[in-house]
Amino acid sequence: TRYRFTPRWSAVANLNYNRISGDDHNSLNPGRRGRNLSFRNDLFELTLRGDFAVYNNYDVGNKGYYNPDFKVYLFAGAGALLSNPKAEYNGDWYNLRKLTTEGKEYSAVQFVVPAGVGAFFTFDRVHRIGMEIQYSFAFTDYLDDVSGTYADPESLPSDISRTLANRNPE
Repeated sequence: TRYRFTPRWSAVANLNYNRISGDDHNSLNPGRRGRNLSFRNDLFELTLRGDFAVYNNYDVGNKGYYNPDFKVYLFAGAGALLSNPKAEYNGDWYNLRKLTTEGKEYSAVQFVVPAGVGAFFTFDRVHRIGMEIQYSFAFTDYLDDVSGTYADPESLPSDISRTLANRNPE
């Protein structure tokens, strides 16, 4: 949803979905192959951002009518990211955050700052096609449930937590 304040400034609310995944088994790094961790994470991002048009052309092709035909813009904002990393084991998917495989509890909701550039073209006054390139700065190290330290296996709450925290025996 976009609300335009002026020809150059607008506010945009977005809901984005992305899936990220990784598997140490496919790594060329011997240390990561030995670690043998894997994950997938379905990310939902709700953001509010400001757009600033750096280039407007109101009459592409000199058609004689003045409708925003082409626009290039920069944007930045703030939002929330819902993150829930999971791992597959014996055909079932397990919620790694709830299993505390890292030995720490962390929130499923994280702060995020989206920033990027976009452009769109309007034709026949009603149809619009565009593209955006966005980078989201997430303020968490747990999108993959792997951080810098490994938990003591005795401190983990269950056998499945211990199994998914250390998969190098597989």
